[in-house]
Amino acid sequence: MRWLKACLLLLVLFFFAAGVRASETGGGDGGQVYVVYLGHLPESASSEYGGPSAVEAAHHDLLRQVLNDGSSSSSTSDKILHSYKRSLNGFAARLTEQEAKKLSSMEDHRSTRVRHRVEQQRRRPVAVGQGRPRQPHGVDRRRPGGRQRELSLAGLAAGTARGAVPGARLAIYKVCHGGCGDADVLAAFDDDGVDVISFSVGNLVPTPYFEDAGAIGSFHAMRRGVVTSAAAGNSALAGGHVSNVAPWMLSVAASSIDRRFVDKIILGNGKTIVGASINTFPALQNAPLVFPINGTCEPDGLAGGSYQGKIVLCPADNDDDGPNDGTGPFMAGAAGAVIVGRDPNLSQAVILPALVVSQDQFDEIAAYVRSTNNPVGTIESTETTVDPQAPIAASFSSPGPNLITPGILKPDLAAPGVEIIASWTPLSSPTGEPVDKRRVLYNIVSGTSMACPHASGAAAYVKSHHRDWSPAMIISALVTTATPMNTPANSGSNELNYGAGQLNSSKARDPGLVYDASERDYVAMLCAQGYNATQLALITGSRAAACAGAASDLNYPTMAANVAPWRNFTVRFRRTVTNVGASPAAVYVARVVLHGARRRELAVVVSPDRLEFGEQRRTASFSVSVSGEAMEAEEVGRWCGLTASTK
Repeated sequence: MRWLKACLLLLVLFFFAAGVRASETGGGDGGQVYVVYLGHLPESASSEYGGPSAVEAAHHDLLRQVLNDGSSSSSTSDKILHSYKRSLNGFAARLTEQEAKKLSSMEDHRSTRVRHRVEQQRRRPVAVGQGRPRQPHGVDRRRPGGRQRELSLAGLAAGTARGAVPGARLAIYKVCHGGCGDADVLAAFDDDGVDVISFSVGNLVPTPYFEDAGAIGSFHAMRRGVVTSAAAGNSALAGGHVSNVAPWMLSVAASSIDRRFVDKIILGNGKTIVGASINTFPALQNAPLVFPINGTCEPDGLAGGSYQGKIVLCPADNDDDGPNDGTGPFMAGAAGAVIVGRDPNLSQAVILPALVVSQDQFDEIAAYVRSTNNPVGTIESTETTVDPQAPIAASFSSPGPNLITPGILKPDLAAPGVEIIASWTPLSSPTGEPVDKRRVLYNIVSGTSMACPHASGAAAYVKSHHRDWSPAMIISALVTTATPMNTPANSGSNELNYGAGQLNSSKARDPGLVYDASERDYVAMLCAQGYNATQLALITGSRAAACAGAASDLNYPTMAANVAPWRNFTVRFRRTVTNVGASPAAVYVARVVLHGARRRELAVVVSPDRLEFGEQRRTASFSVSVSGEAMEAEEVGRWCGLTASTK
């Protein structure tokens, strides 16, 4: 028996305004960096008419018209930073405000905007790349990545690692320099020659598609058959912060794995407190426990105190962006630290013997310190243990609902993203702090940037077996074969946090049925959502966009709807599936499975409830009708599935 799962989610949406990030300001009279998006590649992009070089020449001609001062090619070359000419049409240039306004007014279909900056989706700032060849800046070409090797971080997470797809080649791009500029992001998307793009970059809040470099770049990649797998974001469990929500890209949440790293402090009274950290230092034995004299472990707050050979107890820090790795005590000469963490269950590298604890645990340690004249503690090295609750959604992983297109469930699925061992640049320390002089080849890192490459590798694996599948078919295969996630009591975890469930790459190769969608389908969705013909012409090259149906009618592998709370509703979804199973003759019978305390108050009808296929690549359509009283998101019924049996 096979399962084809369509997640049914009925939810309440709370809209808020997404803030626009500040532009990057250039120095002197150089102006600012503007992205000039011209959308669809012109006919001159074909090799018959000169190929990409002809498009680049047209960009220089256009800029010369704006400058209107008899500028030469060399002067326009000084202003143009990137010329987009293979996948999308446009360029990034350093312009004055007057030049940008003139350029924007030359044609009504041109989009000119200040360069935005987006964020890397790791818990520590490191260089982020994505696979595209021949990029002129920051490229690192790698040979096929299937070789096995033994690796660990000072003995932690030891094991044998290999690439997700042994024969794959990698092209890695540095598109982030303290932040990630739209101009550099689009430049990486614009290059050609790959099958999958791994995009560990995103906005802090979701952004309208035509203001989002990732959405624009991935749309043009999709047109060429390239799958984009993207990080869902690290904005924690605050509703509606999921990023990279375009339906033509896979949005990947982070989930835990069954391995955890813990650290312990043994107090002088024999009490053991278990916290979390990536602490590779030898055990720190019987060191005095002290509070910071100014009540904070920020470097300035520790000034004037004597901490040599002591363990500093660091209270909660109101600055969410402050270091949580013991940098302050380290700089003050302390021997160790105990830190109240924003997430005491999430281990991260520390710069000295230290561990992160909860506020309650910290209060217990503080009470011991105040109870004796000679408080001491021993901080042990990090140990590896088992997490029986895994996989669950990571606390930092950005959840839905999807505020840009409510009818599309995001994130799509979850993949391992908590305490993952990964290659690490020798240009940075394990903590990322400049005062940390250690250098390692591998580090243990958490973030949706860790989850995203797992899904990217799975997409490449599916693509290697189905070279003719569209990006939508590959995304569908990954989503419909995902396995249900664990939902611990009082965790608040639901499909808004992890989508269809946990990535299951071994099953994705043979999903049985897939939901396919083409550029035309995505354009129809955008049109139904309210984008006008002028905006759509940018990406399609035509003003004849078909507006039929609603955004929720996009042939997507999950189903979502926005309904008013505590009112009766009826919603209907239409879907078409394609038989790609190994057996050309197959029968799929609908089976509805609902979970939650109020599941009996929902009526779900699948019509027809039986799909028959006589050969491969045949399609069949069905509808799902759901009615009842709207409920809170946590109470939503989970799976609407089609159980398949082959003849």
